[in-house]
Amino acid sequence: MRDPVNVHIDYQPAPPASGASGGGSRARLGRWRRRLMLAATLGGVVLLLPAALTLVTDADRPRSEDRSGGQSPTADPALRRGTATAAASLATRSVSGLPRGFPRSRAGAVEAGASFAASVLVVQRMTSADRSAYVRDAMLRPPATTDLDQAASDFRARHRLTATGRLMDGADGADGGVSTTSRFVSVCHPELGAYRVESFSARRATVDYWMPCLLGAVADGAADAAGSGIGSGSEVRTRWQMGRAELRWHAGDWRVGELTRGPFDAPVTPPDAGEPATTLRERAALLGEGWHAFADASEERPAVVRP
Repeated sequence: MRDPVNVHIDYQPAPPASGASGGGSRARLGRWRRRLMLAATLGGVVLLLPAALTLVTDADRPRSEDRSGGQSPTADPALRRGTATAAASLATRSVSGLPRGFPRSRAGAVEAGASFAASVLVVQRMTSADRSAYVRDAMLRPPATTDLDQAASDFRARHRLTATGRLMDGADGADGGVSTTSRFVSVCHPELGAYRVESFSARRATVDYWMPCLLGAVADGAADAAGSGIGSGSEVRTRWQMGRAELRWHAGDWRVGELTRGPFDAPVTPPDAGEPATTLRERAALLGEGWHAFADASEERPAVVRP
């Protein structure tokens, strides 16, 4: 039995490596970078990862009776679990520490899209070589390495990170002074989210995702003494992301063709948007029909924000 590849890694960079140069359409790159920067920089209203997955309120949810959702007296009492896992247990290999190699099945497509969507913040902290290797394997039409590097550089500068993705000590922007008291967290948690399969065939799948991501600096072992987890003792914040992945079966794996906001115009968030953990009942009320929790869904707050 193969070991599952868990997507929830707090990236620990290898020694810096230079990435290969790349080409590609500037127009395509521009669209991809806009999506990436939106997902990586928006606060509580932004969606996850390299594509701008944005959350939507029930009032903003578009057409179709099976998208009614949210706060309805006829809503399911709890979100049902699907067969796909948040931990990408169907993956058969890994690239740059992230899961790849998914079966040609509905659950395989869901896991491929979820692991890619959940990787966007981690990817920004990778070395150039690792980042390029993963994106080129996971995407059908990956952007140029130089443009991936620029987006990552912008992300690191915004969050005071070194070239290897570690938190700097102080705010002067000097690379090299790595903090010995705090670390930077950038991780998404699909097990606290949900997915909806819009369409599926053996060659193409369209899947919607909703999940919380944690982003910010935290002192090692520093949890809020009052028990609120994300409190005055931490700079970690919850970013809710929501969007649509279009996947294609190509060269023996599911690869992301597009990652967009899909039909979502604004983020769906729980009443306490800063709390990443919701119950399956709360998720059912927020999202409505057609959505599923992952098979290994959790209702527990992530360890980094536990008291």
